Amino acid sequence: MIEIWLSAFFVGLLGAGHCLGMCGGITLAIGLNKTPTHYQFFYHLGRILSYSFIGLIFGSLGLWLPTDFGPVMRLVSGILLLLLGFYLADWWKALAWLENAGSVVWRYITPLAKQLVPITSLKKAISAGVLWGWLPCGLVYSVLSLGIATGTPLLSASTMAFFGIGTLPALILATSSAQLLQRFLKAHSTRIVLALLVIASGLWTLYGAWQMMSMGH
Repeated sequence: MIEIWLSAFFVGLLGAGHCLGMCGGITLAIGLNKTPTHYQFFYHLGRILSYSFIGLIFGSLGLWLPTDFGPVMRLVSGILLLLLGFYLADWWKALAWLENAGSVVWRYITPLAKQLVPITSLKKAISAGVLWGWLPCGLVYSVLSLGIATGTPLLSASTMAFFGIGTLPALILATSSAQLLQRFLKAHSTRIVLALLVIASGLWTLYGAWQMMSMGH
């Protein structure tokens, strides 16, 4: 359990560049509009709650799957993490199709999300976070597959929550040191290092799946 939580947390942390690219716009808007700190906190809380809810929904699928399906989903998660690493390093954009598929739902959410900016109340802050949590993101989908592999809704939800917590450092810093952070994360060497770390996480996940399958046999 702890291993899965840590994996989810570090994927969120290491995917900082991708997070800033996907969610940085709204985060910067919050910071530049001098949004009170507690509004920013509730925006991120709403986003993490949204991730957790998505994890709860898809984790419920594990209750209907065969008991030996967990290793398969872990295998899928490892492959997605590898693809994500290639995506972050600009080596191969194979994961883009997954984000494009998720954009079907996001198309209907976007108008609602835009109506909440600028954030001028606590209700708007948490609502914006909840809606932005549905933004199509390969990083989210990679960790979601890891959550589904747990086979239980609550563990899947908590896995997604740890992922959300892992994304916080980059997004919080984006409001206070936006230009410096963007230059650092956009640097080619930074992207390569972060991508290699995500790939290493994917390989570790694949190794775990192989171990589980070996024990099953």
